[in-house]
Amino acid sequence: MITVSLTPEKLVGTDVAHAFLLVGAAALAHLFVLNDVDVALAGNLLVGSIPGVLIGSRLTVWVPRRPLQAGLAVLLLTTALSLLR
Repeated sequence: MITVSLTPEKLVGTDVAHAFLLVGAAALAHLFVLNDVDVALAGNLLVGSIPGVLIGSRLTVWVPRRPLQAGLAVLLLTTALSLLR
């Protein structure tokens, strides 16, 4: 069994913050290397991640730890499966 040492609040916050960095880096790479970036889409993703961090980390206080972990696991697995298609 895999254990995570982060609290659910930190896990949700760091997950969305990581996505913020990933989208920013990918948008910059597309802009400078390929000269092909959808600025509106990248901007929406970046702006949407800020409330995601704030709201998600506050909601985790009310959600029990096990269901939150199960929900995150299902979300990650479905995302991974959709990328493999």
